[in-house]
Amino acid sequence: MKFHKALRAFSFFFNGLVLLGSIVIAAVLLTGRPVTVNYDLLPLAKQQIAYGLLALAAAGAVIMLAASRGKAQILYAVWSLLVLLLLVRFFFFSDYGYVPDSGDFSAALWIVLAAIIAAWGASLRRTSTR
Repeated sequence: MKFHKALRAFSFFFNGLVLLGSIVIAAVLLTGRPVTVNYDLLPLAKQQIAYGLLALAAAGAVIMLAASRGKAQILYAVWSLLVLLLLVRFFFFSDYGYVPDSGDFSAALWIVLAAIIAAWGASLRRTSTR
């Protein structure tokens, strides 16, 4: 039972970091010049990425809040799976490049592994303790 709680807590922690990262990157994109950052996480046009990230963060925050209160458990699992799919798409199926011997590829693998664990934790049902 403790393992389930730890996985669930990790899932909330990881998805919370994704939300905060989305907000920070959107703020950088909105305050900087259009050529400041090349960020291809979402399949949107360059001008729409910041607003897409903000919408993603808002939707994720609402879903996480509902899931933390015991509601929308299936939606939270779907949300975590969406985050995993977006990260896999970004790191392995986009123009993202890896510099040899820099550790970028291993960092990407660790992030994707963390997303897999977070999706696993999100898929676990919240159990009530009596």
